[in-house]
Amino acid sequence: MFDGVVIGIDGYEAGRDAIALAKALLSGRGEVTLVYVEVLQSKPASKADTRADDEPQRFGLERLGRLRDEGQIAAEISTIEAPSVRRRLRRVLGE
Repeated sequence: MFDGVVIGIDGYEAGRDAIALAKALLSGRGEVTLVYVEVLQSKPASKADTRADDEPQRFGLERLGRLRDEGQIAAEISTIEAPSVRRRLRRVLGE
């Protein structure tokens, strides 16, 4: 059993399956973090850029909230941008 599980979700229905697996893998007091990864088609925007359209982040937070509620799981949620889900989750995990 694990004390913490990070689940990367990029908008696909597999998020429900990932939450079910996380619940099966968690120890009694384990923590779950749900991360919506907006996959970028090009280089990430610089910190100086301001996005007038925050729709992808809003979509991600809403989706994670629904998945968390449907899965009846206590989880921290956040959104991030990255060229791929795998690359960004490695950063979240500190690798």
